[in-house]
Amino acid sequence: MSASSAAIPSSIAFSTGLLAKRAVQADLWLAQKYRDVQTRPARSLVSIEDVGIATAFLAHDAARLITGETLYIDGGYHIMD
Repeated sequence: MSASSAAIPSSIAFSTGLLAKRAVQADLWLAQKYRDVQTRPARSLVSIEDVGIATAFLAHDAARLITGETLYIDGGYHIMD
């Protein structure tokens, strides 16, 4: 046993297989998200900034006449069947 492996607790040493499995799952998830995004009209995912900009607009006086509306911030996903 080398000095470097003796310093690693056994609970960490066995988890490399789990980490590899999680990495593959993350890659598959990202690939699916990429395919999903390509089918949306805006071709992008909604970000926190997108929601913040829409919220700031609605809070601004320029939006004072907008009442009782539903604002979809989803890149056009809601219009697809």
